[in-house]
Amino acid sequence: MKTIIKITAIFAFMFTTVASMANEPKHSLTATKDAKSFVFHMDTQSNETTVKLIDTKEAVIYFEKVANKNYDKKFNVSQLENGSYTLKVENSLKVIAYSINIEDGLVNVLEVKENVKPIFRSKENMVYVNLLNLDKKSVEIKVYDSENRLVFGETLNNEMLVEKAFNFENALKDSYTVVVKDSNDTYYKEVIVD
Repeated sequence: MKTIIKITAIFAFMFTTVASMANEPKHSLTATKDAKSFVFHMDTQSNETTVKLIDTKEAVIYFEKVANKNYDKKFNVSQLENGSYTLKVENSLKVIAYSINIEDGLVNVLEVKENVKPIFRSKENMVYVNLLNLDKKSVEIKVYDSENRLVFGETLNNEMLVEKAFNFENALKDSYTVVVKDSNDTYYKEVIVD
């Protein structure tokens, strides 16, 4: 039975990945020649994507939701203080963070980080978790009940494809939280058993 669930989860993950990659937005960030601005370009097909410009104190300077269109935005940074900022682009599959430094109006892109998010899929009383863990760092998967008691906990090491299936069919009526923590972030999925 576990083998069937595992094979089904693998096929579901691969299908979801291939289907979603067709809709994955392409993006670029370029400092303009006048050096007091930068241009962000993104081709998006269908995924709802959020674009945020954030300062070091996590204050959101700019926020916009984008879906089903090409997106070009010129950001004027002449009024911003010198310092570090992050342009964060996020959809259901990944988070892309551009680290930007602004010094006297000059824009310098320091780093671009891409982080793949886990895919949570619910079907009947089952919750499936799939995560593409390319760096093969440790991944913690935990399930908590509404009293914040640990119901399940596992740490997976050196796994490129992390997959787990949870059967809530015989679980007590409660709300549960599935927590996936990788080297980049922590992700949550709420499950309610009636």
